[in-house]
Amino acid sequence: LTIFEDNYPEIVKHIIVIKAPKVFPVAFKLIKPFLDEATRQKMKVLGGDWQEQLQKYIDPDNIPAYYGGNRNEPDPQCSDYLCLGGDIPPEYYMINLTETSQEEMELI
Repeated sequence: LTIFEDNYPEIVKHIIVIKAPKVFPVAFKLIKPFLDEATRQKMKVLGGDWQEQLQKYIDPDNIPAYYGGNRNEPDPQCSDYLCLGGDIPPEYYMINLTETSQEEMELI
């Protein structure tokens, strides 16, 4: 974590958490002391009126209607607009690593 904070300090403008489970505040309180002050200042945990608060950080035209914004897509979660990840290529599987590449990974 500190490696990212030291080497990529401005990679994120805001970290916004919405619809967090009830256990999140406890977990966040445990992790918070390990975060740099600048990173802590960027984190916003939005409460019950998160849809209204979210519009302070993101233009409503860019927020899917599903999340209280104005953006309408055929898919309510805007999966064409939001990149949700994908399949991991098999060459990245740990089981496929050679002995040499495993040793290289240990050096990292």
